[in-house]
Amino acid sequence: MVRRRPITNDDVLFTADLIKNPAVGSIYSANLSNVKVSVNEEGEIVFDLPAAYADFDSALNFPIVPKHVLDGTDPKTLIENSFSNAPVTSGAFLYNAKQETTTSDDEQVIYLSSNPNFYRGKTLLNSFAVHVYNDRESVIKAINAGAVTATAELSGSDSDDINSGSIIQKNSSLNSGAFIFFNTTNERIKDVALRTAIRQGIDLAKLREKAPETMALDYPLLQSQIQLTKYPEMPARDYEAAKAKIAEIAGDEPIHLEVATVNSGYLPQVASALEDELKSLGIAVNVSVYDENQEFITNIVSKRNYDILVYEVELGADPDLLPYYHSSQVSSAGLNLSNYRNTLVDDLLLSARDTLDEELRVKKYEKFLEYWVTGVPAIGLYQPNLTYYYNKNVRTFSNDVRLVTAIDRFSDVTDWAVVQTTKNKTP
Repeated sequence: MVRRRPITNDDVLFTADLIKNPAVGSIYSANLSNVKVSVNEEGEIVFDLPAAYADFDSALNFPIVPKHVLDGTDPKTLIENSFSNAPVTSGAFLYNAKQETTTSDDEQVIYLSSNPNFYRGKTLLNSFAVHVYNDRESVIKAINAGAVTATAELSGSDSDDINSGSIIQKNSSLNSGAFIFFNTTNERIKDVALRTAIRQGIDLAKLREKAPETMALDYPLLQSQIQLTKYPEMPARDYEAAKAKIAEIAGDEPIHLEVATVNSGYLPQVASALEDELKSLGIAVNVSVYDENQEFITNIVSKRNYDILVYEVELGADPDLLPYYHSSQVSSAGLNLSNYRNTLVDDLLLSARDTLDEELRVKKYEKFLEYWVTGVPAIGLYQPNLTYYYNKNVRTFSNDVRLVTAIDRFSDVTDWAVVQTTKNKTP
């Protein structure tokens, strides 16, 4: 059977080429940008980097796809390929089947079975099922009814709707950040004076109140990533001065801004609070809340079709900000959501990524933050948590597991288990 074929070097090379192909639009493309991947005479995979990259090993955490299945497939149609619905897997679990229900919830169930050949050993669970729903209400209904044993798709604000006494809530911090991203190339918001005035005038405390059980985040770097010796001072809030400056900039032409966000976590509530703050400063605002799907990525994010984007991004284990603020990432496939360009910042981010000298790296990022504060490509909001609801009879990820992203909760999935008891016994 196809699924029993081992992963080969050809699979790795094939996957790397796909990731680097712009037609694919891979989220991993920045990790392998200008990286040459080959196999040497000893059969070892060699990554030839254009420059030193202190934490390149973290960039290698990407899934491998089988060349023998996808070779010859048009990269533009990979998502539509049948492989996406029935993938060949080599992880802890093997794909078995997908079932689509005809209920009002439009539920999909993906059935997995333990992989006996997994390199870390067989899992304690013999099978695993992933249930997919279209909306939050369906997830709440499923966890309350016991249709699913755990979910990470709800937030802390949903706790009042969890009425099952067997469900436990656990919160774990993530290496992610929620930000207000300014599209610095849009005519309406390209003036740094306007962006500075908006930051000076809005009440960040009111915005952060809409995201309870999260930690305030002023900068795009986390202390868990790097220990800086100093941070640039954030300007104090001055509502009246900001309102006057905005009126001066506007003149006889009222300022109108398009704000985009997604229906995920606390983002809609935060965007609504931002709308109130901007309106109080004399700025007309239209807020659009989108479903977080491929259409949103293609039509809104990739095209930078917004003046302001209220959005969460993954910051990673390593403090590498090149994907978000380097000018090379100002493209439809890049993650520079602010379209921010600064040659001095480019040099700082490249040299910070390249150096193995931790002290020098700290200085580079401290200098970058100075430019970030004065240039105002974004405003920090909060560091989100993973809110995890699970049945008390299930052993899920350990509290010792450090969650960089929500997916990391599966890092010890081989140790997950279910408590089994005999409830009634008949002769």
